[in-house]
Amino acid sequence: MSTSETSEIHSGGRGHGDKKNIVLVVSAPNTPDSKHMPFKTDLLVGAAADEAAEKFGYAAGGTPSFRVGTNVLDRNITLADAGLQHKDEVDLVSAGGGV
Repeated sequence: MSTSETSEIHSGGRGHGDKKNIVLVVSAPNTPDSKHMPFKTDLLVGAAADEAAEKFGYAAGGTPSFRVGTNVLDRNITLADAGLQHKDEVDLVSAGGGV
């Protein structure tokens, strides 16, 4: 087994939490089920939240963001810079409060 193959095994393999892609578990208000959504780690929080809002059926034009615990994430930083990791649970919220 090559060194790169060993690294992939220890990091979870391709597409499963590698340094370029993560899956977030996203919950939205008034929606009983969360959704597992894949994102590139260099995507801005705001762009990822926009995509998530669309998948949950929210109208375009708001300012959605993600919340981790009580911390609403800055829409202008990347998912990586926000410290999000593969399978983290986030809530979809408006940057000014609830969606």
